[in-house]
Amino acid sequence: YCYLLNDLTPELVDGKCPDYASLREYLRQRGREAYMQKR
Repeated sequence: YCYLLNDLTPELVDGKCPDYASLREYLRQRGREAYMQKR
């Protein structure tokens, strides 16, 4: 699934995720979206 997350950059993550909990939630959401695209 990693190629489906190829738009992730440190800047994007830093802007969307001010703390660790929001980072985990964001990556979980992106993982779900990638899984649904893959199916």
